[in-house]
Amino acid sequence: MPSRLRARLRRTTWPVVVVLVALVVIVGTAIAGVALYDASPLHSGPKATTSIQPLRVPKPPASAMKVTPIAGKQKPNIVFIVTDDMRTDELKYMPHVRKLLVDKGTDFTKAISPHPLCCPARAEMTTGEYAQNNGVHHNNGTLGGYPALIEPGNNIGRWLQHAGYWTAFIGKYLNAYKGTKRIAGWNRWEAAIHDVYQYHRVNYYGVGPIKGYAAHTTTRYTQKAISAGHRSGKPFYVVSNYLAPHDQIGTGGRASQPVPEAKYKHACDHIRPAFLHDPAYMKPVRNGLPPGMNIQDHTSSVYVHEARQRICSLKSVDDGVAKIVNTLRSTGELNDTDIVFVSDNGFDLGEHNLHGKNMITDESLQVPIVIRGPHFPVDRKVSKPASLVDLPATYLQLGEAVPGRRQDGLSLLKVLQSKKPLRDTLLVQTGDTVLDSTPGFAYRGVDTQRYLYAIDPSKPSIGLLFDRQRDPHAMDNVFNDPRYAAVRAALQKRLEALMPCSGSNCNQVFGPLPKPRG
Repeated sequence: MPSRLRARLRRTTWPVVVVLVALVVIVGTAIAGVALYDASPLHSGPKATTSIQPLRVPKPPASAMKVTPIAGKQKPNIVFIVTDDMRTDELKYMPHVRKLLVDKGTDFTKAISPHPLCCPARAEMTTGEYAQNNGVHHNNGTLGGYPALIEPGNNIGRWLQHAGYWTAFIGKYLNAYKGTKRIAGWNRWEAAIHDVYQYHRVNYYGVGPIKGYAAHTTTRYTQKAISAGHRSGKPFYVVSNYLAPHDQIGTGGRASQPVPEAKYKHACDHIRPAFLHDPAYMKPVRNGLPPGMNIQDHTSSVYVHEARQRICSLKSVDDGVAKIVNTLRSTGELNDTDIVFVSDNGFDLGEHNLHGKNMITDESLQVPIVIRGPHFPVDRKVSKPASLVDLPATYLQLGEAVPGRRQDGLSLLKVLQSKKPLRDTLLVQTGDTVLDSTPGFAYRGVDTQRYLYAIDPSKPSIGLLFDRQRDPHAMDNVFNDPRYAAVRAALQKRLEALMPCSGSNCNQVFGPLPKPRG
């Protein structure tokens, strides 16, 4: 019998085996009294960052058990490709991604990273939970990095493993992960443990130092993982984390601009970045921005050079995506694979006189989410709200897997297929390292089709409010404008409903907002 046919037969019969195994595990756990951990109310608020509470009942909450199978479909492979700090407008310079993924898949054009900083975003993508539930508020500090993550082994890899998947993780994991412990849930665990932000060397768990351009290494190990997943005869889930276009960070934490590989060193010298035509570029926001926004006084030449370095570093990722697709094709797995391409957060490059991320601005929040595969329409642009928190819920539906945590996001399949809105407001937030009355949070807000709103939760009189309809480039902060008093009050009510949310109550349809006066 051909190996490919054997693999398909194993996939077809696997769900039955999974159900039987799951029943045995649940009964055995109940008898043995094994301590499990709750991923629901006990994980919300400040208490979630201090301790892990034992679960009273040995089965997950009912809301976590809801998985909608995909009728008439075998479980697909999932290849999840992540870039670091990539802006949505930088897709323009990635021809392979556009031809192989965007043109042949679904582009969620209103996608955001609701906590736009590396570690919180990656924690969301591995747990399906916001920071108030998974514990990760920042890259650093008591409430930041890998040490802040509640139950690292209770993750999307583990849930898919239990549903019959072979799993692999390659590249950047969470900040401050040093490799002292292998994370459960992964058949192949090759997370970066040293030289995470170096462009010419990496150090993967269980592999050791690897010299060479970082994107090439990530691509090569991703191809190896796909081949190993194919040989396993199971559906596979492979996570591939690229460094670009993040700054290079050297010894002592000194940051420098991204480093393209040698053949692309001057390939972007002619590019004039799109932000040069943005009316908000290098312009201060009228009525000012809240304290803590990373206002910079760079020259335009600095921003342009950085943009070119970023774009050229992404060219090697673009090449890598083409090789990954070719590997899927050569193994016969391409038509059975959903390929997901995202960035962990966006980046401000001079808009509003800002530079960086972890800010409540469209430039920081907006990210690409592109999915090509048997379950997503070809060449489709979707403007429904989408978020990085939705990705685990999507994979759970694709793999018919049961999560160990309440899912704060929605499956993008459900978002895509629903004829009515499933939500009209998304929670957005940024973190800090301050243990004050709102530990770990700097700003918390909501994003709607028209408005972007946020407050300092310790000082609610401080905040921002942008009206995209009247001010599409966010040049005027109307937070204290009396014409927007009713709008601000309504948005604040939505924020108060979403700040403590966990599970299904993170996705609500609140209805129409009042209009500003005048």
